[in-house]
Amino acid sequence: MDENICEQCGTRNEPGAQFCVECQAFLPWYDTQEADLQSQVAAGGGAPAATDPATTPDLVVEGADFLDPPEPAGGSDAGAPVPPPDPQPEVVASAGESATPESEARPEATPRVVASTRSAAPQDAVRVAVEPMAVVVLPGGDAVNVEVQIFNLSPIVDAFRVSAPEAPTWLTASSSEVRLLPNSNERTQLRLQIPGGMLVPAGVSRLLLRVQSVAHPELVVTEHLELTVPAIAAALVLRLEPSIVRVKDNQAGRLQATIDNSDGNQPRRVTLTGRDPEGLVRFFFSPGVLDVPPGGTASAALRIEAPTPEPGQQSTRQVTVSAADGRDEAEASATFVQTAAVEVPLVLRAEPTLVRAKDSATGQLEITVDNRKGSRTRRVFLGGRDPEGIVHFAFSPPSIDVFPGEVGRARLKIEAPPPPPGQESSRPLTVLASSEGAPDLEVGATFVQTTSAAPVDTPVILRLDPSVVRVRDTAVGQLEAIVDNRGGARVRRVFLSGRDPERLVRFTFSPPSLDVLPGDIGRVRVRLEAPLPEPGQEATRQVTVIGSDGRREVEASGTFVQFTSPAPVETPVALKLEPSLVRVRDSPSGQFQVIIDNRQGIRHRRVTLAGTDPERALGFSFWPPVIEVDKGQVARATGRVDAYPPEPGREVTRQFAVSVSDGAKEVEADGTFIQSTSPPPPDEPMTVRLEPSVVRVRNSDTGVTSVYVDNRGGSRQRQVRFAGHDPERVVRFAFSPTVLDLAPGQVGAAQVRISAPRPDGGEEVNRQFAVVASDGSRDTEATGSFLQESSDRRPMWRILLTLLGGLLMIAGAFLTWNVGASLEIPSDVGAQVSPNITGMEWSLPAIDVASEAVAPGVLFLDLPNQVDPLVSAGAVIIVLAGLALLGLTGATGRLTRLAALVAAIGLGVFVVAVGLQAGTGRPGVGVFVIFAGCVIAFIGGLFAKPRRR
Repeated sequence: MDENICEQCGTRNEPGAQFCVECQAFLPWYDTQEADLQSQVAAGGGAPAATDPATTPDLVVEGADFLDPPEPAGGSDAGAPVPPPDPQPEVVASAGESATPESEARPEATPRVVASTRSAAPQDAVRVAVEPMAVVVLPGGDAVNVEVQIFNLSPIVDAFRVSAPEAPTWLTASSSEVRLLPNSNERTQLRLQIPGGMLVPAGVSRLLLRVQSVAHPELVVTEHLELTVPAIAAALVLRLEPSIVRVKDNQAGRLQATIDNSDGNQPRRVTLTGRDPEGLVRFFFSPGVLDVPPGGTASAALRIEAPTPEPGQQSTRQVTVSAADGRDEAEASATFVQTAAVEVPLVLRAEPTLVRAKDSATGQLEITVDNRKGSRTRRVFLGGRDPEGIVHFAFSPPSIDVFPGEVGRARLKIEAPPPPPGQESSRPLTVLASSEGAPDLEVGATFVQTTSAAPVDTPVILRLDPSVVRVRDTAVGQLEAIVDNRGGARVRRVFLSGRDPERLVRFTFSPPSLDVLPGDIGRVRVRLEAPLPEPGQEATRQVTVIGSDGRREVEASGTFVQFTSPAPVETPVALKLEPSLVRVRDSPSGQFQVIIDNRQGIRHRRVTLAGTDPERALGFSFWPPVIEVDKGQVARATGRVDAYPPEPGREVTRQFAVSVSDGAKEVEADGTFIQSTSPPPPDEPMTVRLEPSVVRVRNSDTGVTSVYVDNRGGSRQRQVRFAGHDPERVVRFAFSPTVLDLAPGQVGAAQVRISAPRPDGGEEVNRQFAVVASDGSRDTEATGSFLQESSDRRPMWRILLTLLGGLLMIAGAFLTWNVGASLEIPSDVGAQVSPNITGMEWSLPAIDVASEAVAPGVLFLDLPNQVDPLVSAGAVIIVLAGLALLGLTGATGRLTRLAALVAAIGLGVFVVAVGLQAGTGRPGVGVFVIFAGCVIAFIGGLFAKPRRR
């Protein structure tokens, strides 16, 4: 009896069984007799040798898994050729592994596995075909299926897992498992998908696909798929921060332009440009070109400059920044506000205004240019003139750059011829200062020159300065002895001494002697010292200072008065407030100075400050709160008083008192605190206007205008929001920006994009609309008109279609109407026609022959052969085509439609009639061309009808 013997465990199975009842291994499709298997084992041949030596694997196994599968005897796959292997895939398999010793525990009938030193080639056991090898996966899109066909070339039933182990985190890749019979194949799918909401950079990458055997995990076949993530078109987003830039004078405005590519998955190179309606603003971007990464942002610094407005004026300019990358463009707007300060004129001064020079031709004075109240740097050029034109002016430097808030100085040296000896000359001078853009300034001065007379030897003059010396509580006094030799003609050496009638005063001279040049003055310090009088008494002593030059003596008398203070008396400190009347406006606090006078005191005082008011509505603070005052000194402290301000437009007066206390006695000083508040400023409502208020477009459904919001009459900050409406409710509004922040005295603008359905061709529609600006408390409205006009293209289409249809009808008359015809025209009737008959050849003789089946015995008029084409069926079509073209001269197109309809019907009747005659062949291309021309011309005639309202 034939039985199936399992090659894995040696169990005998019933004939025809497919799986082993013991180990569930797949049994061959042919019946293996026990005698044959035992004989093979006994012979040591193992499994049957492969019939093809070229396909013999490197692993020689007795009953092993990697033998070539035997040729199946039958079944659906019997005789099916094995598909050729794909190019060698990347294979990951262990080599040199010995077989497990499980065969030792099996019965003797179980074949033993004997492995060679080389591992089996995986392509001999399994083959994989992948289709497609390149896939495109859209982020958030549908899943993409990859077909994987697995060929099991081993003699065992095996399962294969299909997976993508190295798939990126943003890719969802499914895995599957296929169980295959020996020498069979099956397809499975690998699903690839990118979940929605994930940002995946666009590009091409390689995805590893792995097919791994379950029975033999070391058997791995890999393939690489080309994975493409397409780019997602996302609109550019441009932001400007801040939206309002304020500068003074010629300062530059600075903004930041930010490009947002958060929704895009591809890098973008963006070029920044700027413009303004007046073309006066200069834009400087740093950098000018931005590389924005996928899903990221990039910023550029923007500096804008514009001409400075007139002094005291303000200019508001709207600037627009554009960002473009060649495919998309975004815009953002900002407001550039420039304020110019009021120009304050320069002040020119000369110090001194009276310059005296004795025995000298030159003099000097200082020129001061005051720009402390100015707002810009001035370059001042200096000059001078005199009525006589004989004074030479030399300025150092000749020009000055005077910065705002500073004072410029220059030195002027004047030179003029001196007067004759013993005389004096006075010359008026004028110093000029000129600066660009400002009137010239002038300042006057006088140059007085004197010359000495002939020298006369005059004795020196001695005098005391001061002549009366008064001191208090001290025994020492000082004065100066002045030796005047201006009238002398030679050098004098003068020795000084002193005396007093009581001989109580001691004189000390520093120096005791001096040399006085002619025309010069000498000075000597004289120190007087005498005993103090009794306390509270006064002593007056006469002193005499004597000067001797060796020939004569000169004297000068003076008085030395000494006082001594009486016995000290304890005097309290004096307290004073500056100012005692504190007046503030629109402020809850006021400041004043507290003056503590201890000049009459005889000791050091430490006082503490405090404040009170009858209403107890004021708060007091002092810095410092405790003051140290020495005797004979005055100290100051800063006082602050706080109170709630009155109602707007009201004034309140509060009395208060400040006291100082040294612990023994307290002194008070009264003050008044007056608070007033300004009446609320008038707040005029804002105004809104549209420029232009009439928006006219042609063949378009979108128009653009600007809405201007005027807050120059307002007194508060307004946040304006925009909305729009129209009576028909068909107009859509888009504002950029949607919200404007307007400070008092400003004008803002926003772009309004309006769109509405286009009217029918040749019509014009006027839609009234209104734009509403709301600041939260009041709505202001501006009305406008949206004029849309559409062109009527029906006349153009009528001409084109009619001409095209007529030309096709004429061309079809010369083309083939019948193909493969075999008409024999008698020679006495007319000329023969070819197998391919054109419309011009369907003349009366040809029609006579072709109509025998329809109208036998009917003969047409016999005409000369030269005239036959003029009365042919093609000529009739040409005439009707001419009538269709002639219909263009009419207003209704009725002739065109009628001629095209008659031509189509006539040609149809003709084709049917001719088709009934044997030997006329089949219809040719000319018939279809004429029919097409008739249809096109008929449609062209329909376009001549007026549009129905």
